[in-house]
Amino acid sequence: MKKNLLLTVLLFLGVLAVNAQPIYNAQGIELKHTMTAEEAELYKTVRMETQSTNPPTGDIRPIAEYEPMEAVMIRYPFGIPFSLIKEMAKDIKVITIVQNASQAATVLNQYVSNQVDTSNCEFLYHATDSYWTRDYGPFFLAIDDSEVAIYDFTYNRPRYNDNQVNTALAQYLSVDRYASTLQLTGGNYMNDGTSQAASTTLTYTENPSWSHNQIAQHFEDYLGITDYHFLNDPLDDYIEHIDCWGKYLAPDKVMIGQVPPTDYRYQLYESVANEFANMTSPYGTPMRVFRVFTPGNNQTTPYTNSLILNNKVFVPISGNSNDAAAIASYQAAMPGYQIIGINYYGWENTDALHCRTHEIADREMLYIKHQPLHDTVDSYGTVTISTDLYSYGNHTILADSVIAYVRVPDGEYTGYTMTNTEGNTWSVNISGLPNGELEYYIFAADDSGRRECHPYIGAPDPHPFILRYLSTVPGDANGDSVVDITDITTTISYMMNGSANPFIFENADVNSDGAVNVLDIILMVNIIFSSK
Repeated sequence: MKKNLLLTVLLFLGVLAVNAQPIYNAQGIELKHTMTAEEAELYKTVRMETQSTNPPTGDIRPIAEYEPMEAVMIRYPFGIPFSLIKEMAKDIKVITIVQNASQAATVLNQYVSNQVDTSNCEFLYHATDSYWTRDYGPFFLAIDDSEVAIYDFTYNRPRYNDNQVNTALAQYLSVDRYASTLQLTGGNYMNDGTSQAASTTLTYTENPSWSHNQIAQHFEDYLGITDYHFLNDPLDDYIEHIDCWGKYLAPDKVMIGQVPPTDYRYQLYESVANEFANMTSPYGTPMRVFRVFTPGNNQTTPYTNSLILNNKVFVPISGNSNDAAAIASYQAAMPGYQIIGINYYGWENTDALHCRTHEIADREMLYIKHQPLHDTVDSYGTVTISTDLYSYGNHTILADSVIAYVRVPDGEYTGYTMTNTEGNTWSVNISGLPNGELEYYIFAADDSGRRECHPYIGAPDPHPFILRYLSTVPGDANGDSVVDITDITTTISYMMNGSANPFIFENADVNSDGAVNVLDIILMVNIIFSSK
């Protein structure tokens, strides 16, 4: 049941790497991740605009990178090593954008030569300008928790072919495409899979004709995002892409880069980390902020520019002394995931693995929509765990395979089968659990072979909560279901020692006046004598 907890770092030799080839557009201009001087001049006068569509209708939510994925999109000529392609193709489809069948044949031969599993390789025929599929690729969304669609924007580079890829991708995947004229880039976008997202203020800068309220409303209309955070960029570099210094790891987790106190940007990084720490996750809990040391400058440390593909996390490394600590940071933040370091000489601090790949959401995902138990849960004997389950592929959910697994921390899990109570809702009432700290996760399966958990990784990183039983017997301060002299002594001790024990407070407050005092003791005495 446990997924792989071992730290995996793949240090691939340079001979296995694909040489990053210079990129030229139709006019013979060499392209960079940022705009060339010629492109910048063109951008001032000629703005590409994607033809807009009406927004989707229904219940909309953005799909996060750490949700179930069926494929990854890359482009040839490559900007990534074969070692990465080989590892991704082990258990997920690799869709390679090529210009024509001749290029596809060339790529296929290269894949065979580098031991890539070609049974998991497909090709999308389309002209491109560059290999930054992250930046021009789509944002994925779910509609009515029944289908996957894509949101297409106007790519913030004057690169016509790249800007047209999403139209071709939508046709290739047979999904609906919703589009707008908003100038955006995928490297400056991340979301939590529910209703929150984050970018740098570059979005404001590049769309001066849009008010901030109009931009916020637009993201709500097209992606269901109601809480969008536009943050100042601490990197202080030209790119202003959030994936160069931050990354959502789960609905309640975010990874933020860190620089040494001697770096002039130190307070900028700490400020943005504090901003996330002060945010509330969709679980109703504070965001958990993890840090990874990314000093940059003369060192290549683009560690937040990683890619999550189901239970694997691909982290760009370059063979320097910070790599091991970066891998360890991901291991601490994402227990149960396979953390894979991809060593490549072609990474840059503002352009690495995430920039050159793009995940493709599972169009038939089994989606577990669950609001976790957290903090202290009061109970009179049973605990209810409930969730909603949706098969986007309209597959049958297996009735005997929807299970809540519960344990005391570091103990063994006990499974409790959940039942379909109404519509998409499944629940189970569990009795006999011990007071105190508990952990749990939910498992579900459907007849397509999909197996999913909540939280996504399941057993290695469960949801924690504290169970507090409340007595149904007024005056039962010690929780043994009777009122006797022990309850009086327990209450007196509670009053004299100033204890903050919530269980005693709830049950010793016999008259429910919000205080435990002498009057409650008198009432306990009356209860004892009246029962004799």
